[in-house]
Amino acid sequence: SPPPAAPQPLQQDGSASGVLPDGQCAMSEIDEEEIEDEILEEDVDLHVTARLMDLFELIDIDGGKTMSWEELTGFIVDRGKGQDVMKEFSAIRLLKSHHQDDTPHAAHIERVYYFCGNGFDMLAFFEQGSRYLRLFTPELTPKKELRDQKAGLLAVAFIAKYSLLVTSCNDLSLTFYDTDNDYKVIKTFKARTSQLALCCSTSCETLFSGDHEGSIFAWDIRAIANPYEDSPTTHANERSAVGVMELWHKFISWRQIRQHLDIVVDLLELPSFEQLASCAMDKLVYIW
Repeated sequence: SPPPAAPQPLQQDGSASGVLPDGQCAMSEIDEEEIEDEILEEDVDLHVTARLMDLFELIDIDGGKTMSWEELTGFIVDRGKGQDVMKEFSAIRLLKSHHQDDTPHAAHIERVYYFCGNGFDMLAFFEQGSRYLRLFTPELTPKKELRDQKAGLLAVAFIAKYSLLVTSCNDLSLTFYDTDNDYKVIKTFKARTSQLALCCSTSCETLFSGDHEGSIFAWDIRAIANPYEDSPTTHANERSAVGVMELWHKFISWRQIRQHLDIVVDLLELPSFEQLASCAMDKLVYIW
């Protein structure tokens, strides 16, 4: 038979060594549960606080670090009387840069563009009805002003591969500037209609343009940049005297699909999908 257990030494309170007094073990477990609950409550409080801070940033539109009653009530009304208030918010605050355009303007800015690629990094804009295209650095330092247009500007595009800046004017003209050669005009010709929107496609080396009739045109960039170099799509009856490839085939007519019924306002390439988006005053957006 096993030997009898050795007696445990007694403590001052009469309990054996290694054995907790009655109830102390249970209370220890309760203390651990309370600590876990407190930690959980702190995590919840931090999460709620973070969401409230995001919500405050969303309501404080003017960035004044204060929230007026009008801003709060306006936000609640806009969110359907609080139905979406408890959703996650991610506010991105845009702060005003210290860079500022201090040059005088005779009219409002009609359009502004940012072009980069092949060593070119410029902001371009023109005023309403202006014939002059102004080029600025991203820090809004004046760089160049193009004054070769004989009519009001309508749209601008940049062909990075060939370092060409393209402008369209209301006299039906398209003008191409060589940005690597002090913005020298390398080509000017007139289209059949005014091209109100320009978009350069990097995936198919095509310049797309839209006019006031709702049509979209495709221009062979290679033929324009290298007028005497044969292009796979070149046809004798499509080459002008100066060697410009004028693709008067409407982009939309290749498959006889619908076209816009009003003025084409803008064009945008979706390079990842090899698609082109167009919008017009007929309130429609097409993906080609």
